[in-house]
Amino acid sequence: MLVVGYGNTLRGDDGVGWAVAEALTHRRPGLDVRLTPSLVPELVADLAAADVVVFVDARAGGHPGHVRVESVGHDGDAGVSAHGLSPAALVDWCDRLFARRPRAFLVTVEGGRFAFGERLSPEVERAIPEAVAAIDWLWRDAAATRPVREPAPTAACSPR
Repeated sequence: MLVVGYGNTLRGDDGVGWAVAEALTHRRPGLDVRLTPSLVPELVADLAAADVVVFVDARAGGHPGHVRVESVGHDGDAGVSAHGLSPAALVDWCDRLFARRPRAFLVTVEGGRFAFGERLSPEVERAIPEAVAAIDWLWRDAAATRPVREPAPTAACSPR
């Protein structure tokens, strides 16, 4: 599983993606975690190596601290905006370039303060454990639904 925490850590609650991803590195040391200010094409190769990708970001709204988990679908044009690629566009590019489409999810935490500053609002700070728990659930679900790989055949030994 790959977790990509993204956002601007200098814009208040927009840095929650980083905070959640960093919390996961302490909880699951073997987890593959990337921290980035925005989703860039260079991440596509990392996605191609993963079975499951979880993007973690902030979103604007009227309920700071509300956590949402959604499946990432297709992006019709897979275009680039001023803020980089969308999670769906990255997954689509992964499919186009590597013929691989990992299962992908977006975990967002609704923010309330996006002004300059490095601190998260109290509501968003309190939501970090819930976002981590949601990703833990995705981790367990991915492990439970991962296809069992047959062991490699071994050469038969004849008795002596």
